[in-house]
Amino acid sequence: MKRNLILVALAFLGVLVISQCLLAIWLKDHHVHVHGPGFDAPKLIAAVAAYKHALAENGAPVPDTVSLAQLLNRGLLKPEDVRVFAGWQVSISLKADEATPNAVLMRARRPDGDELVLLTDGSVQQARPGTALH
Repeated sequence: MKRNLILVALAFLGVLVISQCLLAIWLKDHHVHVHGPGFDAPKLIAAVAAYKHALAENGAPVPDTVSLAQLLNRGLLKPEDVRVFAGWQVSISLKADEATPNAVLMRARRPDGDELVLLTDGSVQQARPGTALH
C-alpha cells in the first residue's frame, strides 16, 4: 500500500514537472510574461498532499477538486509560489490517477475565459469555455 502511494506521488510529481515545462512554453508562445520563477511545482504538490491529509485527519470527505484559492487561503501556498496563475481560476483534481490517462489533473481558466487543461498523461490542452474534458 505504501509503495503504491509512493508510486502515485512520484507519477504526480513527474506529470507536474512536465506540465510546468509545457505551461512555460505555452505562456511564452502567448506572450504572457512572468517575472521571477512564478511557479513552484514541489510546493504545489506538497500543498495538495497537506490539504488531503488534513481532510483525512478530520474525517472529512475528500472532494473531487481543490482550488488554488483554497490552498492559498489555508496558508498551504504563498502567492509567489503560483504567481504564474495570478488572476486565473485554477482547480486541481484530488482523485485523478495515472490509470486513466485522459483524466483532468489540473484546469486553469484565464481571465479571458480560455482554459488550459492538464491531463494525467502529461499533455496540456487548450479548451474554450464550456468544453467538457473529463
